[in-house]
Amino acid sequence: IGLMLCIGCGSPDHPVDEPFTAEDLRKANRKLLEVVMVDGFNPPVASRVYAYPHIAHHLTLHAFYPDSLEDLATALNDLGQLPEMDLEGAHPQLTALLAFCRTARIVVFTEHAMDELAEGFVRHAQAAGMRAEMIDASEKAAIALAAALKTWMDRDGYGLTRTMDRHTSAGGPGTWSETPPDYTAALEPNWHHMRPMLLPKADAFT
Repeated sequence: IGLMLCIGCGSPDHPVDEPFTAEDLRKANRKLLEVVMVDGFNPPVASRVYAYPHIAHHLTLHAFYPDSLEDLATALNDLGQLPEMDLEGAHPQLTALLAFCRTARIVVFTEHAMDELAEGFVRHAQAAGMRAEMIDASEKAAIALAAALKTWMDRDGYGLTRTMDRHTSAGGPGTWSETPPDYTAALEPNWHHMRPMLLPKADAFT
């Protein structure tokens, strides 16, 4: 999914000297990567953890700049139109970064790391002279976006896959089986029950 960080739009509702740049999104990415490693998510689960915060970031910026960014809500399976966000007085980039953090904390175990990241963005905004009212409006909008997105995230089948039986090797010709030296169990054998992001269904390709 392509992501854009719109910079320096010069709106009278936020400072002309934009305090946030693309580096802030990269910072959020690095922190999320560290959290995924600390939490020990395997690669398929990590892909889910990485995807949702970026979707939140994109959807937030699209709400501010509908003519500049693609509307993912119409492309992602089962998402539909989210409730309209109250963006009055909110700062686009700060709101998007906070939405990233708020959504990330839903899908990780180390929630405090994402809270600390969000607090860092708020401190940066304060140091840049952003008004308290704008910061507050941005936080409220980010919380609302993450809450609305959580409803969709919870329907993706991930919880169901946590309750399914592990794969047991049949041991016959042409079937998958554990291999030495560790004889590691099959990795996410029930992942095909997950709702695809864009494909109509998981078996669209062999």
